[in-house]
Amino acid sequence: MTEKRTPAEWVVNRINSLGGFNRYDEPNFRVIWGGNRFHKVGGMFKHVTFVNGPIIGSKIPVVTEVADLRDMLAYHPERWHLERWRGPEFYGSREDWYEQTWDEEAQLHRMGDYPEKGDYEHVFYLAECPHMKPEDTEWCKLCQVTYGQYIPLEENVHILEQQIRALLLSDGVNRNEEQRALFLREDQKRQEKRKYITERVMGAMRPKLATQPTSWQPGMGARCSVPEAKLPTHLTLPVGKRKDLGFSQIQVKEKE
Repeated sequence: MTEKRTPAEWVVNRINSLGGFNRYDEPNFRVIWGGNRFHKVGGMFKHVTFVNGPIIGSKIPVVTEVADLRDMLAYHPERWHLERWRGPEFYGSREDWYEQTWDEEAQLHRMGDYPEKGDYEHVFYLAECPHMKPEDTEWCKLCQVTYGQYIPLEENVHILEQQIRALLLSDGVNRNEEQRALFLREDQKRQEKRKYITERVMGAMRPKLATQPTSWQPGMGARCSVPEAKLPTHLTLPVGKRKDLGFSQIQVKEKE
C-alpha cells in the first residue's frame, strides 16, 4: 500500500501563477506525490498460479507469462515531484506512436493509447543529500540511487519555483543546442573521472622512495645524513691467480 497525498491549495496557486496554463486550460506545471502517479506499462508479466499437488490438499506454484497492460508507479512513491505538461506534438504523430510502442510478443501497445491532449513529464523531485559537504557540487552515490532524503513540500516551495523559472528561460534553446550542452557536460564528467582513476592507479603503482638514514651529531643542533657506503667500481685479480687460464700477471712481466 502506497501513501496518498495532495499538495496544499496555496502551493498549487503559487505554481500556477508562475507556470501559467496550457491551451486546454490545464496547468503547465504541477506538483504531485509519487504515490499518486501511475502510468501505463504493457508487455509480458510473470503470473503465478497454484495447482493441486501430489498430496491431498497441497498446492504447487506454477509461473507463467501473460500479456497485460498495467498501471504502475511512475516515480519514487515517497517524494514530491514536479511535472511539466507537454503537448501531443511532443510525442510525434499518432501513427509513429502506435508503430514505436507496439510489442509483437505481447500483441499490444506498451504505453497505452496516444496522448491526444499531451501528458505530464517528470522534471524534478524534492529531496536532499545529507552527506554533502560545503565543497561538494553533486550528491553522493548512495543518495543518487536512493533518491536522497525526504524533505517537506511547504517549506521548500521556493526550490520548485527556481526550477520553473530556469525551465521557462530555457524554452528558447533548441534541441540541438541542448544536446550539445548535455554531451559537453557528460564529456567533462568522463574526463574528471578518468583523471581521478589515473591518479589513483599511478599513486598505487609508484614505488616507495627509500629515505636516507640520519643521525644526530652532538653540538650541531640538527640532523645530518649518514654518508652512503662507496663500493669499488672494479676488482683487480690477485697476483699469481687465474693460472687455470694459462697465464698470470707474473708470467706477463717475465715475458716483458
